[in-house]
Amino acid sequence: MTLFWLLAITLTVLVALALLVPALRAPEASAPRSGLWIAASCLIGAVLAAALYLRLTNWTWDAISPQLQQSMDELNSLRSRAERASQDVGAWNDLGSAYARLEQFPAARRAFDRANRLADGRNAASLTGLAEATILGGAAAGQLDPAASARANELFEQALKIEPDNGKALFYTAVLAMQSGNPALARERFATMRRGNLPDEIAASLDRQIAALDQQLKPSPADASTTIHLSVRVSDALRSKLPPQAPLFVFVRGSAGGPPLAVKRLSTTLPAEVTLSAADSMIAGSKLQPGQKVTVVARLSAGGGPVAQSGDPYGELVTTVGKRGVQELVIDRLSP
Repeated sequence: MTLFWLLAITLTVLVALALLVPALRAPEASAPRSGLWIAASCLIGAVLAAALYLRLTNWTWDAISPQLQQSMDELNSLRSRAERASQDVGAWNDLGSAYARLEQFPAARRAFDRANRLADGRNAASLTGLAEATILGGAAAGQLDPAASARANELFEQALKIEPDNGKALFYTAVLAMQSGNPALARERFATMRRGNLPDEIAASLDRQIAALDQQLKPSPADASTTIHLSVRVSDALRSKLPPQAPLFVFVRGSAGGPPLAVKRLSTTLPAEVTLSAADSMIAGSKLQPGQKVTVVARLSAGGGPVAQSGDPYGELVTTVGKRGVQELVIDRLSP
């Protein structure tokens, strides 16, 4: 905080000079009085500002805690080491990890990115560190760009090709698979983690998650009163603009908004027949109800995730849950 006070005092002096110089250049009769008045105003303003700051600040002004001081000393040491050994992948990985522990995620990303470039994308620790810092940095900022999430997933997948049992990559790809409506992949990744030598608490948590996914993956008979039968096709105008090998997401939203009431992720060619029902609910207690007015959206995802990106082809249909017959849903527009 010494630097803070030096800057504050310097700025106060500069402001005072900016006011005093013109005043002192005024006619001689008024210069002394104007100069003294401005100087007194600056002094009073500085004192009031300091008093107000000390009254409202939540800074303790005590000595830095030993733990924080130790972390800062370690960070400075690792930074010096990385600068000296500028081609050392391990040094940049260690620096990135230190930044991440202090939740300085932009700096962590830069360090891991440097390590990843030095390793030419063949170091699992660099790949997972860069991906994790991207996700956590977005979460800390309150938003995670879909493109950044997709990029992080690619980095984790690259790491798994190098280390198939990398716990961090397995965990994050499982979570991202759940978010994108791919429970089968999520179950596979959690099961791979479970085969490792884990603490009892983590093993029990994974067992519960795998059991929940097994329940979700278990085929269940569709309730005819909550079914929506669709024939999904693409308009002729958009046929040439379809992203290659893009998964199809079909989801149902209620009139009140909120999370989807039913979701399906399909790897299929269009046109395709799709049936949704209460069995396709992703959230317990939030299911389709017979006779409910809903909006059904079908979207081809260029990024592979459930969040719409600019340019994704999509179409929508307003219907009633349980309506008989097959309804046509045409993908005829692009996401803005």
